[in-house]
Amino acid sequence: MNDTASSWLELAVVAEAEAVEAITELFTRYGYNQGVVIEEPIKPGPDGGAEIDPEGLVTVRTYLPLSPENSEEQQAQVQKLREGLWYLGRMLHIEALQVAEKREEDWANAWKQYYQVHRLGKRTVIKPPWQPYVPEADDIVVEIDPGMAFGTGLHPTTRLCLLLAEEQIPLLLAQKGDERIKALDVGTGSGILAIAAAKLGATLTIGVDTDPVAVQSAAENVSRNGLEERVIVVAGSLAVEKSIASGGFYSFPEDAQRVPEALITNAPYDVVLANIIARVLGALANAFALALKPGGKLIVSGIISEKETEVVQAFEQVGLKILERRSENDWVALLAEKTA
Repeated sequence: MNDTASSWLELAVVAEAEAVEAITELFTRYGYNQGVVIEEPIKPGPDGGAEIDPEGLVTVRTYLPLSPENSEEQQAQVQKLREGLWYLGRMLHIEALQVAEKREEDWANAWKQYYQVHRLGKRTVIKPPWQPYVPEADDIVVEIDPGMAFGTGLHPTTRLCLLLAEEQIPLLLAQKGDERIKALDVGTGSGILAIAAAKLGATLTIGVDTDPVAVQSAAENVSRNGLEERVIVVAGSLAVEKSIASGGFYSFPEDAQRVPEALITNAPYDVVLANIIARVLGALANAFALALKPGGKLIVSGIISEKETEVVQAFEQVGLKILERRSENDWVALLAEKTA
């Protein structure tokens, strides 16, 4: 391939569900802006769509941008991944690492082979642009083309977040009457949670992501859903981690972590959503508390059950009271409230 600027090295591994969190932690060290795709096994659903097969093996993918200038560095990274997976594979069922070169447009088009209309939560339906769907009464249809944004909505963590959002955002609207409801989606990816929050009734939603590819994809999806006036997608983060070299919770440059002006201007928020890995959720606990109004709700997922206690402790230390816990397979979502 001559056009290396739009080519990627795809790293994929098939494993049992119990290994996904450990593989994700490993892949985030090397993947482009910590981007990891967790592809659950899909089987036909009873409504003609698709649903997760809880008995199947999971595919975890990450991507490295191809460039002649860093080919040796990439080879070293791939070797480190192989070694890490080998050690993990001594305890869990993990198949061999698959490495393939992909053009960006080929990667995006590959989703269309299996990405179908599917229902998440009780009301939310995720629909790709190339699939027809006739909404049922009270449906919230979120039209998403994930592109390179690492967010298709198929993972249980997204469903857990949406279930809580479906309950909490209308409840906040009922409590506040005519008052504006502001939501923040941290690590917005393809924009699923930000768009759903707006369609559930949030007056203004800020979606933030450190990955410029995700920001572009989310903004396109916002336009696709006709929500440009109610959803703002910006590049940056909720907090800056200055000690990356000594094991900080981010693996990308500090200048990519700046807190966007739009996020600051519209703070504090009635509800904050974040579907990211447990290690980052715990590290951002204080930032979540600062971003919320007193009594505001925090909805988080991406937590493997073994890491739940660490996240809960981090939240409680900064005045975030756990109100509810939801789980699916080995994944956990939490609903917390800012108590002061």
